[in-house]
Amino acid sequence: MSQIHSRAMISASARVGSNVRIGPYVVVGDEVELGNGCIVENHGVLTGPTRFGRENHFYSFCAIGGTRDLTHHGARTWLETGDANTFREFSTVNHGTDEGGNGTRIGSYNLVMSYAHIAHDCILGNHTLLVNGAQLAGHIHVEDYATVGSFCHVHECCRIGGHSYITGKYPNHEGCPSILAHSGAARNSLLRDKLTWASRSVDSLPSA
Repeated sequence: MSQIHSRAMISASARVGSNVRIGPYVVVGDEVELGNGCIVENHGVLTGPTRFGRENHFYSFCAIGGTRDLTHHGARTWLETGDANTFREFSTVNHGTDEGGNGTRIGSYNLVMSYAHIAHDCILGNHTLLVNGAQLAGHIHVEDYATVGSFCHVHECCRIGGHSYITGKYPNHEGCPSILAHSGAARNSLLRDKLTWASRSVDSLPSA
């Protein structure tokens, strides 16, 4: 059975699954679909058209959904996520735009930490991590198991490869290939071999 606080605002066109928990002062807008087991903490804002899968967790003051890009000219845009994603406090996610295919897509088991931002038309895979304050511009593709460090700003239309790691405060303008670590301090890269990941220390890796 779902638990919806009496002071939450739920649109008549929203669809809420079973075993959903919604706290006080939450706003669930028009055409928002919440899958089974989702949790929306107090003051969270979800804007449609948006479809969320199962067991997503939205923390206080997150703003998920909505179109904020200046290129949007009124076309129907949307956001879609998979299951078991976590959106921490003050994180923001935008819908797609007319020029980018109209949709933003997020997979499953991703962690979007406080103050992180996912702009229009981005595509996130599964098990990605956006650390506090990470900023993704529009049209960015983040592949599975990638990590974007704190206060890292990623330029639009970049690709962050699977299992890659971008350290904090690194202004990334080129994207990052798979299995690569970008360092914000020294601006160098280390190539990490998947086959020896567990057996070799990072210090022993040769410079790329």
